[in-house]
Amino acid sequence: WTSFAVACIFTVHPTASGVVNYLSARSSLLTATLLLPAMVTYMKSFDHPRYRAPALVSAFFFCAALFTKVEAIGALPVFFFYDAWQSARKRIAAGLPSSPLQDLIHALNRTTLLRILPIVTITARGVST
Repeated sequence: WTSFAVACIFTVHPTASGVVNYLSARSSLLTATLLLPAMVTYMKSFDHPRYRAPALVSAFFFCAALFTKVEAIGALPVFFFYDAWQSARKRIAAGLPSSPLQDLIHALNRTTLLRILPIVTITARGVST
């Protein structure tokens, strides 16, 4: 009985959860590892607004992150708010008035929508399946 009691205590003891926590955190680390290049290449698309390759590479990394864990969808607003921030920087540099609401509305333009369209399409397709 002693060995059985010790085995039961070992099974439910918090130190045994470290292995389980490590295994469950691996997919989160992989998602973050894939979202980082997605965000960096998305930011590169501002350097080349007419060149579609950075946006497509970003969509590829986002898709790979989405395959690892559904929490990658949380990066979608980050992409849009980055666009809003860049829009605000351009408006301030041009001497135009800037407010958070104006910046968000101004970010809803054709360029932003075309840049974010591959990511939104992948997200919609991934969520529907």
